[in-house]
Amino acid sequence: MFGLVLANKPEGITSGQLVSKLKRIIKEKTGHTGTLDKAACGLMILLLGKATSLSDLFLHQDKKYIATFSLGLSTDSHDREGTIVEDKRAAAPGFLIENKQFIHDWIVACIHLQEQVPPLYSALKKEGRRFSDLARSGMQTLPEKRSIKVYSTGNIQFLNDTDICFEIHVSSGTYIRSFARDLSLALNFPVYMKSLQRISIGEISLFQENIWNAEQDPVIMNPKNFLHLKEIEVPDSETDHIAKGRIIKFDANPDEKFFLIDRSGSCLALCEGIGDTYRYLRVFL
Repeated sequence: MFGLVLANKPEGITSGQLVSKLKRIIKEKTGHTGTLDKAACGLMILLLGKATSLSDLFLHQDKKYIATFSLGLSTDSHDREGTIVEDKRAAAPGFLIENKQFIHDWIVACIHLQEQVPPLYSALKKEGRRFSDLARSGMQTLPEKRSIKVYSTGNIQFLNDTDICFEIHVSSGTYIRSFARDLSLALNFPVYMKSLQRISIGEISLFQENIWNAEQDPVIMNPKNFLHLKEIEVPDSETDHIAKGRIIKFDANPDEKFFLIDRSGSCLALCEGIGDTYRYLRVFL
Protein backbone atom coordinates (compact mmCIF):
# COMPACT_ATOMS: atom_id res chain seq x y z
CA MET A 1 0.00 0.00 0.00
CA PHE A 2 1.22 3.46 -0.95
CA GLY A 3 -1.68 5.84 -0.51
CA LEU A 4 -3.12 9.11 0.72
CA VAL A 5 -6.56 10.06 2.04
CA LEU A 6 -7.78 13.64 2.40
CA ALA A 7 -9.98 13.79 5.50
CA ASN A 8 -12.39 16.30 6.99
CA LYS A 9 -11.92 15.81 10.74
CA PRO A 10 -15.09 16.56 12.70
CA GLU A 11 -15.09 18.45 15.98
CA GLY A 12 -15.04 16.42 19.17
CA ILE A 13 -12.58 13.66 18.23
CA THR A 14 -8.81 13.70 18.39
CA SER A 15 -6.59 13.44 15.34
CA GLY A 16 -5.39 10.09 16.69
CA GLN A 17 -8.95 8.77 16.82
CA LEU A 18 -9.47 9.75 13.18
CA VAL A 19 -6.25 7.97 12.18
CA SER A 20 -7.33 4.86 14.10
CA LYS A 21 -10.74 4.86 12.41
CA LEU A 22 -9.16 4.94 8.96
CA LYS A 23 -6.67 2.24 9.96
CA ARG A 24 -9.54 -0.07 10.96
CA ILE A 25 -11.12 0.46 7.54
CA ILE A 26 -7.97 0.17 5.42
CA LYS A 27 -6.18 -2.37 7.63
CA GLU A 28 -2.83 -0.79 6.77
CA LYS A 29 -0.30 1.32 8.62
CA THR A 30 -1.77 4.83 8.83
CA GLY A 31 -0.31 8.18 9.88
CA HIS A 32 -1.02 11.90 9.71
CA THR A 33 0.96 14.91 8.50
CA GLY A 34 -0.03 17.28 11.30
CA THR A 35 -2.71 17.23 13.97
CA LEU A 36 -5.77 19.32 14.73
CA ASP A 37 -6.95 19.99 18.27
CA LYS A 38 -9.95 18.01 19.47
CA ALA A 39 -12.19 21.09 19.30
CA ALA A 40 -11.04 21.94 15.76
CA CYS A 41 -12.28 20.53 12.48
CA GLY A 42 -11.20 20.50 8.88
CA LEU A 43 -8.57 19.19 6.52
CA MET A 44 -6.09 16.50 7.50
CA ILE A 45 -3.77 14.56 5.19
CA LEU A 46 -3.56 10.88 6.13
CA LEU A 47 -0.89 8.61 4.66
CA LEU A 48 -1.14 4.85 4.21
CA GLY A 49 1.36 2.02 4.14
CA LYS A 50 4.83 2.92 2.90
CA ALA A 51 3.65 6.46 2.15
CA THR A 52 3.69 7.24 5.89
CA SER A 53 7.41 7.91 5.46
CA LEU A 54 6.52 10.98 3.36
CA SER A 55 4.89 12.85 6.25
CA ASP A 56 7.72 15.39 6.54
CA LEU A 57 7.11 16.54 2.94
CA PHE A 58 3.56 17.59 3.86
CA LEU A 59 4.17 18.67 7.45
CA HIS A 60 5.86 21.99 6.69
CA GLN A 61 3.34 23.32 4.16
CA ASP A 62 1.41 26.50 4.95
CA LYS A 63 -2.15 26.32 6.31
CA LYS A 64 -5.37 28.33 5.98
CA TYR A 65 -8.04 28.48 8.67
CA ILE A 66 -11.41 30.00 9.47
CA ALA A 67 -11.32 31.01 13.14
CA THR A 68 -14.04 32.30 15.44
CA PHE A 69 -13.01 34.17 18.57
CA SER A 70 -15.48 35.04 21.31
CA LEU A 71 -15.24 37.88 23.81
CA GLY A 72 -16.17 37.52 27.47
CA LEU A 73 -14.38 34.31 28.48
CA SER A 74 -10.76 33.24 28.83
CA THR A 75 -9.62 29.66 29.35
CA ASP A 76 -6.26 28.20 30.30
CA SER A 77 -5.94 26.55 26.86
CA HIS A 78 -7.37 29.58 24.99
CA ASP A 79 -10.12 27.44 23.40
CA ARG A 80 -13.42 26.01 24.59
CA GLU A 81 -11.78 22.79 25.83
CA GLY A 82 -9.99 24.56 28.66
CA THR A 83 -10.90 25.60 32.19
CA ILE A 84 -12.46 29.07 32.49
CA VAL A 85 -10.05 31.49 34.14
CA GLU A 86 -11.96 34.76 33.59
CA ASP A 87 -15.64 35.45 32.91
CA LYS A 88 -16.90 38.84 31.76
CA ARG A 89 -19.67 37.66 29.44
CA ALA A 90 -22.13 40.20 30.79
CA ALA A 91 -19.89 43.07 29.67
CA ALA A 92 -18.92 41.55 26.31
CA PRO A 93 -21.65 43.03 24.03
CA GLY A 94 -20.95 46.61 25.02
CA PHE A 95 -17.20 46.06 24.97
CA LEU A 96 -17.33 44.68 21.43
CA ILE A 97 -19.33 47.65 20.15
CA GLU A 98 -16.74 50.05 21.58
CA ASN A 99 -13.74 48.10 20.26
CA LYS A 100 -14.82 46.82 16.83
CA GLN A 101 -12.36 48.98 14.92
CA PHE A 102 -9.48 48.11 17.23
CA ILE A 103 -10.19 44.38 16.88
CA HIS A 104 -10.48 44.64 13.09
CA ASP A 105 -7.20 46.55 12.82
CA TRP A 106 -5.45 44.16 15.23
CA ILE A 107 -6.39 41.14 13.10
CA VAL A 108 -5.23 42.90 9.92
CA ALA A 109 -1.92 43.82 11.58
CA CYS A 110 -1.15 40.17 12.35
CA ILE A 111 0.52 39.94 8.93
CA HIS A 112 3.49 41.80 10.46
CA LEU A 113 4.11 39.16 13.13
CA GLN A 114 7.30 37.14 12.82
CA GLU A 115 7.33 35.35 16.19
CA GLN A 116 4.79 33.66 18.43
CA VAL A 117 4.74 32.09 21.88
CA PRO A 118 2.88 28.76 21.56
CA PRO A 119 0.14 28.01 24.10
CA LEU A 120 1.06 26.27 27.33
CA TYR A 121 -1.40 23.47 26.57
CA SER A 122 0.18 22.07 23.42
CA ALA A 123 1.86 18.94 22.08
CA LEU A 124 5.25 20.65 22.05
CA LYS A 125 7.77 18.96 24.31
CA LYS A 126 10.31 19.96 26.93
CA GLU A 127 12.86 17.35 27.97
CA GLY A 128 10.70 14.64 26.42
CA ARG A 129 7.42 15.65 28.08
CA ARG A 130 4.52 17.50 26.49
CA PHE A 131 3.93 21.03 27.74
CA SER A 132 0.25 20.14 28.24
CA ASP A 133 1.25 17.32 30.63
CA LEU A 134 3.71 19.59 32.43
CA ALA A 135 0.99 22.25 32.82
CA ARG A 136 -1.39 19.73 34.38
CA SER A 137 1.31 18.81 36.87
CA GLY A 138 1.65 22.45 37.91
CA MET A 139 4.43 23.85 35.70
CA GLN A 140 3.41 27.17 34.16
CA THR A 141 6.49 27.96 32.04
CA LEU A 142 5.50 28.88 28.49
CA PRO A 143 7.27 27.37 25.48
CA GLU A 144 9.92 29.54 23.86
CA LYS A 145 9.06 31.91 21.04
CA ARG A 146 9.19 30.43 17.57
CA SER A 147 9.37 31.99 14.13
CA ILE A 148 6.09 32.15 12.20
CA LYS A 149 4.72 33.91 9.15
CA VAL A 150 1.21 35.26 8.64
CA TYR A 151 0.66 35.50 4.89
CA SER A 152 -2.78 37.09 5.04
CA THR A 153 -5.91 37.71 7.08
CA GLY A 154 -9.32 38.52 5.65
CA ASN A 155 -13.09 38.18 5.54
CA ILE A 156 -13.36 39.63 9.05
CA GLN A 157 -16.94 39.44 10.29
CA PHE A 158 -18.63 40.38 13.54
CA LEU A 159 -21.22 37.63 13.82
CA ASN A 160 -23.14 38.82 16.88
CA ASP A 161 -22.50 40.81 20.04
CA THR A 162 -19.57 38.60 21.16
CA ASP A 163 -18.08 36.68 18.19
CA ILE A 164 -15.54 37.59 15.50
CA CYS A 165 -14.90 35.30 12.52
CA PHE A 166 -11.97 35.66 10.10
CA GLU A 167 -9.73 33.76 7.71
CA ILE A 168 -6.01 33.48 8.31
CA HIS A 169 -3.19 32.00 6.19
CA VAL A 170 -0.10 31.04 8.19
CA SER A 171 3.11 29.06 8.11
CA SER A 172 3.29 25.55 9.51
CA GLY A 173 3.58 25.37 13.29
CA THR A 174 1.50 28.51 13.95
CA TYR A 175 -1.03 28.21 16.78
CA ILE A 176 -4.27 30.08 16.10
CA ARG A 177 -5.20 29.73 19.79
CA SER A 178 -2.24 31.93 20.64
CA PHE A 179 -3.79 34.77 18.63
CA ALA A 180 -6.85 34.59 20.91
CA ARG A 181 -4.57 34.89 23.94
CA ASP A 182 -2.67 37.80 22.40
CA LEU A 183 -5.85 39.64 21.39
CA SER A 184 -7.07 39.24 24.96
CA LEU A 185 -3.85 40.82 26.23
CA ALA A 186 -4.12 43.66 23.71
CA LEU A 187 -7.72 44.38 24.76
CA ASN A 188 -7.20 43.67 28.47
CA PHE A 189 -10.44 41.71 28.15
CA PRO A 190 -11.08 37.94 28.04
CA VAL A 191 -11.09 36.25 24.61
CA TYR A 192 -11.03 32.59 23.63
CA MET A 193 -11.10 30.62 20.39
CA LYS A 194 -14.65 29.34 19.95
CA SER A 195 -14.08 27.31 16.78
CA LEU A 196 -11.41 26.56 14.20
CA GLN A 197 -11.66 25.00 10.76
CA ARG A 198 -8.60 24.20 8.63
CA ILE A 199 -9.54 24.82 5.01
CA SER A 200 -6.27 24.17 3.19
CA ILE A 201 -2.79 22.69 3.46
CA GLY A 202 -0.48 24.04 0.78
CA GLU A 203 -2.46 23.79 -2.46
CA ILE A 204 -4.83 21.10 -1.12
CA SER A 205 -8.30 22.40 -0.28
CA LEU A 206 -10.95 21.06 2.07
CA PHE A 207 -13.51 21.84 -0.64
CA GLN A 208 -12.06 19.74 -3.45
CA GLU A 209 -13.33 16.32 -4.52
CA ASN A 210 -12.71 13.03 -2.71
CA ILE A 211 -12.63 14.38 0.84
CA TRP A 212 -13.35 11.64 3.40
CA ASN A 213 -15.76 12.79 6.10
CA ALA A 214 -15.19 9.70 8.31
CA GLU A 215 -18.60 8.30 7.36
CA GLN A 216 -18.40 7.14 3.73
CA ASP A 217 -15.71 4.92 2.20
CA PRO A 218 -12.40 6.79 1.78
CA VAL A 219 -10.91 7.44 -1.66
CA ILE A 220 -7.26 6.36 -1.70
CA MET A 221 -5.03 8.52 -3.90
CA ASN A 222 -1.36 8.57 -4.87
CA PRO A 223 0.66 10.94 -2.64
CA LYS A 224 3.01 11.90 -5.46
CA ASN A 225 0.11 13.64 -7.22
CA PHE A 226 0.09 16.24 -4.43
CA LEU A 227 3.82 16.85 -4.04
CA HIS A 228 4.65 18.20 -7.52
CA LEU A 229 8.12 16.64 -7.62
CA LYS A 230 9.88 15.62 -10.83
CA GLU A 231 9.31 12.00 -11.83
CA ILE A 232 11.83 9.81 -13.65
CA GLU A 233 10.61 6.58 -15.20
CA VAL A 234 13.03 3.68 -14.97
CA PRO A 235 12.93 0.33 -16.82
CA ASP A 236 11.82 -2.81 -15.02
CA SER A 237 15.37 -4.13 -15.21
CA GLU A 238 16.50 -1.48 -12.69
CA THR A 239 13.89 -2.30 -10.04
CA ASP A 240 16.08 -4.82 -8.25
CA HIS A 241 18.97 -2.33 -8.13
CA ILE A 242 16.70 0.30 -6.58
CA ALA A 243 15.39 -2.18 -4.00
CA LYS A 244 18.99 -2.84 -2.95
CA GLY A 245 19.85 0.86 -2.79
CA ARG A 246 22.20 0.82 -5.76
CA ILE A 247 22.67 4.00 -7.77
CA ILE A 248 21.44 3.83 -11.37
CA LYS A 249 22.30 6.20 -14.21
CA PHE A 250 20.02 8.72 -15.93
CA ASP A 251 20.50 11.05 -18.86
CA ALA A 252 20.42 13.97 -16.40
CA ASN A 253 20.39 14.13 -12.61
CA PRO A 254 17.92 16.55 -11.01
CA ASP A 255 19.47 18.80 -8.37
CA GLU A 256 16.43 18.49 -6.11
CA LYS A 257 14.06 15.86 -4.71
CA PHE A 258 12.44 13.56 -7.28
CA PHE A 259 10.54 10.28 -7.56
CA LEU A 260 11.65 7.18 -9.42
CA ILE A 261 8.59 5.53 -10.96
CA ASP A 262 7.90 2.44 -13.05
CA ARG A 263 5.99 2.25 -16.33
CA SER A 264 2.64 2.17 -14.52
CA GLY A 265 3.44 5.35 -12.56
CA SER A 266 3.93 3.58 -9.23
CA CYS A 267 6.52 5.11 -6.93
CA LEU A 268 9.70 3.11 -6.45
CA ALA A 269 11.76 5.60 -4.46
CA LEU A 270 12.12 9.20 -3.33
CA CYS A 271 15.57 10.59 -4.13
CA GLU A 272 17.59 13.78 -3.82
CA GLY A 273 20.09 14.94 -6.41
CA ILE A 274 23.66 15.61 -5.25
CA GLY A 275 25.92 17.00 -7.96
CA ASP A 276 26.18 14.43 -10.74
CA THR A 277 24.62 11.66 -8.63
CA TYR A 278 21.83 11.24 -6.09
CA ARG A 279 20.92 9.56 -2.82
CA TYR A 280 17.90 7.56 -1.78
CA LEU A 281 15.68 9.24 0.82
CA ARG A 282 12.97 6.54 0.82
CA VAL A 283 12.67 3.24 -1.06
CA PHE A 284 9.13 1.90 -1.38
CA LEU A 285 9.86 -1.58 -2.76
